[in-house]
Amino acid sequence: MLGTAPSDPSLGPVLAVVLPLALLSFPTVGAVVASRVPRNAIGWLFLAFGVWISLGIVGDAWARGSLGGAVYGAWLAHWTIQSPALFTFFTFVFLLFPDGRLPSRRWRHVARVSAGATAVFTLLVAPLSLAILLAVPVAAVAFVLHFRRSRGIERQQLKWLAAAGVLLGVIVGAAPAIFAIESLWWVWPPLFLIGTTGVAVATGVAILRYRLYDIDRIVSRTVSYALLTALLGGAYAGMVFGLGALLPGGSDLAIAASTLAVAALFGPVRRRVQALVDRRFNRGRYDAARTIDAFAGRLRDEVDLDALGAELRGVVSTTMQPAHVALWLRPTEVGR
Repeated sequence: MLGTAPSDPSLGPVLAVVLPLALLSFPTVGAVVASRVPRNAIGWLFLAFGVWISLGIVGDAWARGSLGGAVYGAWLAHWTIQSPALFTFFTFVFLLFPDGRLPSRRWRHVARVSAGATAVFTLLVAPLSLAILLAVPVAAVAFVLHFRRSRGIERQQLKWLAAAGVLLGVIVGAAPAIFAIESLWWVWPPLFLIGTTGVAVATGVAILRYRLYDIDRIVSRTVSYALLTALLGGAYAGMVFGLGALLPGGSDLAIAASTLAVAALFGPVRRRVQALVDRRFNRGRYDAARTIDAFAGRLRDEVDLDALGAELRGVVSTTMQPAHVALWLRPTEVGR
């Protein structure tokens, strides 16, 4: 699952700790979900995944140890960790998230094929393994269609898993580039831990609906700071090379001037990038901020208390969308 990393002795102990932690984050979240929402199949699925992975870890330790019967331990590790069941796990996560039920009855055929092929893959390994691998993208299509039809709370739940899945995909996709640079090998284990744990935590947050609407803010901030880093990093590199060739002081003076320029640009560029990203990924916050700014501008010129109260109630209704809005003003005391 980690991919084939270069043989670096220093990575062995790190991976031996990081990989179990990353994989066992799923049963941890599963235990919380199963205890809070026992009718949701996702919690029990995560727990089953933990049992499956634990068997693989035990088998691997058995095969490498000195207890005897190493061949049985190797068989157990191969039968669990390297089996297509891991792909079946992700297939069912896509199909059952977030309420533990299939999006519609037509997707039950995908679930049956994936589960049945996993159960008997040892008999006809090649064709059944192909069926299991194909079930993952098919289930991903079901997830995308589910997301497009979703509204309100359900869409926010799906956003959590989608964001965590994209993050894990980026991390896994970056593995070849990281392993190609020997000095960066150490970056992979913590990134993999963050990515896999993020999927488990995002699933638990979405199902339990804890701070559910924070996902829009998280996505917008992540995208904005990624763009900001790319823009300012590119500007810094360009200024260092450009000024280094022009200034008589050489590279030191170019670095100092570039650092000051980037520091001056940080605030204005961050505000512009954040506004651009909010318009795309966090439209509600963007519209609310514009409404509040417009109200603050009118507040300086408004003297009619009744009109001000009506406008204030309108702003609260627009930005926060409560079920009911009431405004109470303290009566003015006589003599004051």
